[in-house]
Parts: sequence; C-alpha cells; structure tokens
Amino acid sequence: MTLFECNIPIVEIPPTCRAKFATGRGNASKGEVISAISAKTGIIFSGASGNDECDAWVLERMGMVRLGIDSQWDWTKEQLSALDKVDWSPLEE
Repeated sequence: MTLFECNIPIVEIPPTCRAKFATGRGNASKGEVISAISAKTGIIFSGASGNDECDAWVLERMGMVRLGIDSQWDWTKEQLSALDKVDWSPLEE
C-alpha cells in the first residue's frame, strides 16, 4: 500500500515467470529455483527465509534485466522469454 501511496510503480510477476527466469522452466519448484540461482551466482540462500530471499533476488534481477541494468550474469533465451509474459507497463508510465 505504501508503494502505491508514494506513486512507486508496481509490477506483478507470476510465480511461473519467476521460476522460468531462474531455471528455464515455469513449473520448477522453489528448491529448483534456489539450486539454479545458487549454481549460477554462488549465492547461498538458506534458513527459514531462504526461499523468500531467493524469490526477491530473482524478481529484482528480472526487473533489472528488463530495464537493461543487469549485465553481471548471462541468461538463456528460454530464461529471458519469461520477461515477455510480464506486464511491465507500470514502469513505462
């Protein structure tokens, strides 16, 4: 609510898009998402908040890639295709 009240754009990203961006498969489990991102980046997501932290990291990367400001990691065509399924129009306003 605070983001909306402060006129900060909000983009809703479906879980299947998050999974596909992380792994190349939209039906990947949370464990598979964590494993794929850890293998790619070396970042370890663990503990009770590991799933949420990994999800937040992936969602942040998706936004950064969409805005053209993430060049640290290479993403496959299949992973990048997940971006096409998201309504990014709030960022364009």
